Amino acid sequence: MSGCRRGEQNRKQQAKEAGVFHKVRGRELSFARSRYLSEIAETVKEYNELVKSQSAIASKLYQINGTILSLQENAQQKNSEAMSVLTEMKKQLEDQLTPVSRKLIQKWPEKVKAYKADYYEYNVREKVIKQPMFSTSLSGTRIPKVILPKYRDWGDILRWQAQENAPGRFPFTAGVFPLKREGEDPTRMFAGEGGPERTNKRFHYVSLDQPAIRLSTAFDSVTLYGEDPNERPDIYGKVGNSGVSIATVDDAKKLYSGFDLCDPKTSVSMTINGPAPIILAMFMNAAIDQQCEKYITEKKIENKFFLNYNFFAYLSLITIIAVHNKQSIVPFRPSGLCLSKYFK
Repeated sequence: MSGCRRGEQNRKQQAKEAGVFHKVRGRELSFARSRYLSEIAETVKEYNELVKSQSAIASKLYQINGTILSLQENAQQKNSEAMSVLTEMKKQLEDQLTPVSRKLIQKWPEKVKAYKADYYEYNVREKVIKQPMFSTSLSGTRIPKVILPKYRDWGDILRWQAQENAPGRFPFTAGVFPLKREGEDPTRMFAGEGGPERTNKRFHYVSLDQPAIRLSTAFDSVTLYGEDPNERPDIYGKVGNSGVSIATVDDAKKLYSGFDLCDPKTSVSMTINGPAPIILAMFMNAAIDQQCEKYITEKKIENKFFLNYNFFAYLSLITIIAVHNKQSIVPFRPSGLCLSKYFK
């Protein structure tokens, strides 16, 4: 009995050294991935601690810098010994700040000035986007779209930029875009039930006569967990329940059939977690396939296309044309967590 246990322990140790920790539903789970949720929590905790310590250092530096300026203004009470001590303390604190922290503090006046301007400019895919920073009310009052906090202490400035920040800036708590797109209806068209054909029909119904198409897709539990709906009979009752079932690229094409995914006024959001990269790949394939079909129809080369023996080479050529024409596919927004060690 002891020999069997010893053999089992040796087998687990060998598997651990080989990079395989255990199996879940017949799939090997890497040992490095076995604690990924704990690693996310630890990363967030470490980041918050780093922000807290850097903000404290920045506050002390702001106070010492103010004291130095006060002594320099009052020449009669100027104390050379005190000045030398304060200057040394200032240098030590500056060395404790990370390069990103120093940059955030130094660039703060420029950021305030940029948000007070009449227009705000930013780049998206090598294209300059220029949007007004103010709207006018019925009474003629100019209302700013973004108001930055009126902090003066460097610690407060650093903490706000690290934990909240302006829209379109890390950590993106106010959104991933600097400003909201104008001329777009804010209605989000939420749907997801049964198969892709049924959900597509619902999408067309809720988006009828709308100035902008803003599709929000809900998936069933089988898709959310990345399971194959064709393999396990015990999940048949969950397929298409409380969400749409998407298992193939053809399903994704059917789901968004009739919607131009490259139209600037079309946006798609998806409630997805683990299989997000696969669903994104299906989404990209559906968008590229739409552009290929549009190109073939516009050039009236349907017959040539199907008679061409180099079918796959021709399809690759069309894809290259779409890429070189910089066809912009609408933003894909899966719900999830993305946090990098910003200060390091």
